[in-house]
Amino acid sequence: MLRFQASVVESGVVLSWETASERKNSHFEVQHSVDGERFVSIGKVFSQAPNGESSQRLDYRFSDTNPKQGVNYYRLKQVDFDGKFAYSSLVSATVVGALNIFDLVKIYPNPTSVDVILDIPTTDKIISTVLYNSSGELLLEKEFNPNAPHLDLSSRPSGLYLLKLISSDGYRIYPLIKQ
Repeated sequence: MLRFQASVVESGVVLSWETASERKNSHFEVQHSVDGERFVSIGKVFSQAPNGESSQRLDYRFSDTNPKQGVNYYRLKQVDFDGKFAYSSLVSATVVGALNIFDLVKIYPNPTSVDVILDIPTTDKIISTVLYNSSGELLLEKEFNPNAPHLDLSSRPSGLYLLKLISSDGYRIYPLIKQ
């Protein structure tokens, strides 16, 4: 392994690593710890090398979208096809302040004349969308579907709307303008 690093980004912690070569490599098990001693598996990344064999440099990435506040420790468990394994060195990332899903939401274009796109990071939290007119009248209520992130406003009259996004952590209201 040439490099293994952890970087805090707005959606969590991104782990990236690079191998110089691979031999009989099945996969990497990504492990997380809050104390640097007791690790739990949080994901698996399969080898990019054909049949686990490569003499070329290969780059890998994994995103931890649910890190803990404070210091987060990570290591990789590299597993061969025959079950033999080896651990990488430890890397750490310090998350300061709570990562709030609502701080990561992007809604565009706003103002709009047809529809808006709800760009909501992948999350295990259920998010509902509720649309109100400027008088507070409920117009729409549905579960957010990441495969259909559009909110159609084409049949609505011009004006101000309020979009309420609800998750298990709470809710936030976003103003929308229909031209």
